Amino acid sequence: MSPPDLPLTAVTPVSPEPAGRLDAQGLRPPVFPRPGASPFTGLFPKVAAPSADVVLGVSARRRPREGSHRVSTVQEDTASGAADQPAEQAEIAFGTWIAALISSAGELASEALHVAQELDGPTADTLPRGQAGAYVALVGDEENLQFGVVAQPAVCDAVARALLMLEPDEELSGDDMADALSEVANIVGGGVKRRMATRDPSLKLGLPVFITGDVRPSAQYQTAAVPVTMGGLAVHLLILRHRR
Repeated sequence: MSPPDLPLTAVTPVSPEPAGRLDAQGLRPPVFPRPGASPFTGLFPKVAAPSADVVLGVSARRRPREGSHRVSTVQEDTASGAADQPAEQAEIAFGTWIAALISSAGELASEALHVAQELDGPTADTLPRGQAGAYVALVGDEENLQFGVVAQPAVCDAVARALLMLEPDEELSGDDMADALSEVANIVGGGVKRRMATRDPSLKLGLPVFITGDVRPSAQYQTAAVPVTMGGLAVHLLILRHRR
């Protein structure tokens, strides 16, 4: 069966200009846009293109026409853009880090080792030799530091025993001693992070590492060694700070 004939529908021409002659039924044939033109030509009003002086997101003055003395009332935001940027964080003084380290180690001595900590001499800018110990990193957006707790091997053994609450006759392996000293460094580093959190909230604590040899930092590091005693045991608190 053949499809039914559909009624013809009048098509309103898009162009506002005359569409040409009428056909046999008195209807104007549709006018199509020229090849390459938009099929919506004439349906919407034309909008003027933006001036080349206007930058998206930033208001700018229009360039006056040559010979014109008109003053624009549009203000530039670019001058105030720098003020809107967050100010660069002020560098924390090295002495502030040293004070935080001494305070944190003192808390460790009293709370974990149950002994008193005392300063045992001036702070040196060179690291001691022939000592073992553990180090932990504290890294932030603007800071890169290593904190260490080092001592003679016999002292490391005694500190580990105090932390693990071992009796003098109980056996302590070398691995257990290294793990205990690593925990000491971890506690001290965590205490420094807590004390400095308001100055640098971006600080993150790394994993501790135990080292038996000497650490010889490059010239890019600022170093300090603080001699203290913990319950009569001679210990050095170390800071290695990467220079900006």
